[in-house]
Amino acid sequence: MSDEYPDWQDGMLKVVYNDQGICSIWPAERSNALGWYDLGFTGQKAESLSHIEKVCDLNCVLKVMPVRDENPS
Repeated sequence: MSDEYPDWQDGMLKVVYNDQGICSIWPAERSNALGWYDLGFTGQKAESLSHIEKVCDLNCVLKVMPVRDENPS
């Protein structure tokens, strides 16, 4: 993309997942969309997609669902 209109995937990204365990990438500096949670990995696009390949099946579904604290302090 151009400098005037940079692609959001060119910056730092975080890996996020939803209640169904589906993973995706999201801009690291943005708040998550409703229903999406941080998986705890941040990196460039290639690194983030590589991490998803390690922790997900071929449908981008987590192999092991993380335990989330429903009542964070």
